[in-house]
Amino acid sequence: MNMTNQLDRNTLIQAIADRFREDGRVYAYWLEGSDGTNRLDAYSDVDVVLDVEDGCEESVLADLAEALRTYGRLDICHGPTRPGPKLWYQVYHLEATPPTLLLDVTVQSHSRSFAFTVENEHEVPKVIFDKASVIRWKNADFAAVATAHAGRLADLEGVFDQRIRALKYAQRGRFLEAHAYYHKYVLHPLIELLRMRYTPLITDYFLVHISDHLPAEIVLQLEELHRLADASDIVRHVERAAELFRSTRTELLHAWAVQ
Repeated sequence: MNMTNQLDRNTLIQAIADRFREDGRVYAYWLEGSDGTNRLDAYSDVDVVLDVEDGCEESVLADLAEALRTYGRLDICHGPTRPGPKLWYQVYHLEATPPTLLLDVTVQSHSRSFAFTVENEHEVPKVIFDKASVIRWKNADFAAVATAHAGRLADLEGVFDQRIRALKYAQRGRFLEAHAYYHKYVLHPLIELLRMRYTPLITDYFLVHISDHLPAEIVLQLEELHRLADASDIVRHVERAAELFRSTRTELLHAWAVQ
């Protein structure tokens, strides 16, 4: 039965629940992203996670695609890819839905050891069903986090210290090469350092939702550092980035010292 006239995000969320609630291969179903953090807007996609019997991951994804096709044509069905051990990831989009209504589906093996962190307000599950107490919580070990970050800091400093690679191409007037090295040796380590300072539990998010995660004044500085018209902008921005790197490093070391 074609039900495309009824399609919206809630219909799709419920359709997945109806397909798998009684399926013995699927132990739990929850939403992450904006559903979990209550930041939904008209452009939000749907971040679906299914906890699945080991060995059934790809068959569940295939059955999900089949269930979605009862609502119309899938004009995007990309994957699955493997973002990590015991994880499968696939992107779907139904032609009849708004262009922004992507279904980002992660399937995890039931044997995967995972727990949400109580203090991490940026990764929160909205549970649709949990038949086997899959959703678990733990408290953050901030001392261990600081130790891991201290080791990583030396790597970031080593990368940032090579920012001359960007400057030399900028001074040669070779914008494309300078642009590439500016991102690699300046912006990437700077952004990871800023995440260590402000979102220590999710330092690998890079620019994802960074406008919500960092203080507004820092976001404004990052926006300015990303504005490049020509190679001369890179020359100017590198020193400003260095000042922000140094001040953030000092704040971070002070925070670790008082813990």
